[in-house]
Amino acid sequence: MRGFEKADQLGGLWVFREGENGKIYTSLRTNTATPTMQLPDFPTPPDYPPYMAHWQCKEYLQSFANHFGISQLFTLQAEVVEWTRDQIWKISVHCLDSDKSIRMDSLDADFLCLCIGQTGKPFIPQYDGSQLFEGLMMHSSAYRSPALFQRKSVLIIGMGHASGSDIAQEISFGAHQVWLSTRRGGLLLPRFINGRPSHLWGDKRLFLYLPMGCILPILQIFFTKHINDSFAQGSGPSLKMPFPDNKSKTNGNKIPEHPAAFVTTDCCNLLQRIAIGAIIKKPAVASFSQHGAEFVDGSSAKVDTIIWATGFERVNQPQFGYKLRLYCNIFVPSTPSVAYCMQVHPIGSHWALAQMQATWIAKVFSGKLALPDLDTMMRESREIEPHQSENICIEYEEMIQIAHQLGTSPPGFFMLLFRLCVRPVSTIAYLMMSLRQQYIKI
Repeated sequence: MRGFEKADQLGGLWVFREGENGKIYTSLRTNTATPTMQLPDFPTPPDYPPYMAHWQCKEYLQSFANHFGISQLFTLQAEVVEWTRDQIWKISVHCLDSDKSIRMDSLDADFLCLCIGQTGKPFIPQYDGSQLFEGLMMHSSAYRSPALFQRKSVLIIGMGHASGSDIAQEISFGAHQVWLSTRRGGLLLPRFINGRPSHLWGDKRLFLYLPMGCILPILQIFFTKHINDSFAQGSGPSLKMPFPDNKSKTNGNKIPEHPAAFVTTDCCNLLQRIAIGAIIKKPAVASFSQHGAEFVDGSSAKVDTIIWATGFERVNQPQFGYKLRLYCNIFVPSTPSVAYCMQVHPIGSHWALAQMQATWIAKVFSGKLALPDLDTMMRESREIEPHQSENICIEYEEMIQIAHQLGTSPPGFFMLLFRLCVRPVSTIAYLMMSLRQQYIKI
């Protein structure tokens, strides 16, 4: 096996970099609790906090790669520029030597796995008049710290699953005024509930047997009555942060997203910053002018800076088609010697899902597991949309599908009832296990 990494070190986007190659800001912390992110057989250090900083994520991943001998399999500062297939894959690589010269390298391979991520190209939507705006316009991936925005009027468009909320709150402590524009409502998930990381409350296999349609209303009631109102600032809807509504429309079309797409992790207390006026909540943007923006409710804002927290586009490979179709979000049906890792956007631990996908890929490529026939894979494949927000999944739901392929899927509802009758102790222990632990039969 050989791997190629374009950057100068392993760690992906968790390596802090200035300039266009960077994706993260200095204060960034994970929005998933540390226990749910650690990989099998390699626990995080005991002194790590409940939510890791970006540099701790980098150190953990690099330590993992060193511990299992993965680092020595990679060539750094090497960009794969072309691959073609006849009997085998012919791969061409541009390598940057120590003297900064570019050397062409090539190799043959039987299988190809693309781990290119989902943050290749910042996405900036087009609005009427956007070319007229005379202030600073930037994507959230270019944001590093609030220093540039002291005493400025800043409009942040989009909230995403963390970045828009994080940046709005951080900037609001020194900016003249911050506006936050979103197209729809959302659920603000606090980092802690009753002193415990919020993700750990639901990290039990018991929740596999609760219908998703029941969970969203429960969360709405819980967050309104027991979290938002407890700070006496008012609930989300009272502060123009409505709850999600799957019947709402955007550009005349029904929003087709998974309920999890509406969840945003709150790094501190976004509603409090809105309540005291440091952040002004606005609906969707209608158009731009030279000095600001107008919104769909007829209001307007005069701003110096616009920050787009609107996510990224996946950079897929053209030889497999503009609309890439993947079987179980991993394998190219027409070319099963090619696999993609992490071409869906999970709510929860990316690393846990990546580990499950990598396990399946390794077993298929090594001949230990076989894929279905072409007709089955084509029938069950689905398009991977360009924007990362279009293929949303709950990570443990995706992991269950892979576990089924590996022969270790959890028992069905009726089998669980039978197990409760004949083996209650072990079955209850199974239900209390973490969703992200290795799937085993009980």
